Amino acid sequence: MKSVHCLGSLNLRIGKPAFTLLELLVAMAVLSLLVVVLMGMVDSATKLWRANENRVESYREARAALNLIAGDLKVALSSKNTNYFSTNIASEFGASTTDGAIFFLAALPQSSQDQGSSLGDVCQVGYYLKYGKSGLGSAQQNTYGLYRFFRESNATFTNLLNNSGLFLNSTTNVELLARNIPSFTLNYFSVDTNGIITPWLQTTNSPVPSFVEVQITAYNNDAAKKLLDPIAWKDTNSTTFRQNTRVFTARVPIRQPQ
Repeated sequence: MKSVHCLGSLNLRIGKPAFTLLELLVAMAVLSLLVVVLMGMVDSATKLWRANENRVESYREARAALNLIAGDLKVALSSKNTNYFSTNIASEFGASTTDGAIFFLAALPQSSQDQGSSLGDVCQVGYYLKYGKSGLGSAQQNTYGLYRFFRESNATFTNLLNNSGLFLNSTTNVELLARNIPSFTLNYFSVDTNGIITPWLQTTNSPVPSFVEVQITAYNNDAAKKLLDPIAWKDTNSTTFRQNTRVFTARVPIRQPQ
């Protein structure tokens, strides 16, 4: 009796309905569709992440450059000598003459200088925009870059003593700060005793402005790779410019001579 009962149970289990071939094919088709959709979502998310990373990297350089410019301007040397603050010698560096450029003396600590044996804190500093090659090896491409000119205090005092010109013949003291910068704008303002703001004009009575408004426009890396000539870089009316650039601005007060 026990054996018959077991066989009967076995027969009942074997006789249960199973999946048909059509049902298996439908399930596989639905699963394949879900996998395709998920893969598409992952691919889109990856492309978006990469695009954002490219923007962040490019914009990070511009933001860091703006912070450095602001820091240097805050310690610009306050003097009646108009040669110590110049805005019109960018051509000496082969720079763009249609963009902003600024050169000045700044009081920078030894930790900010090239040589630890510097005897003083007065250094020559400058910023300007230039079109040319940047990058390494086969990755080089023509781009507008923001450059920083810097000469440590020992060499600065030597130039001052020899009266050999503060910022001339100085292309060896230059470093690239930020790539893919189509526009570098500097606006100078004076503030009178009544608090009225007017555009600054350099005179012996007003050797430095009351404050400088610095504006840096940066392309994201992907868009910059598609720009093949200087005209395309400067086309502010193009869709590429409007959709792929970001503007960073800072207003920096300048110490006035006593």
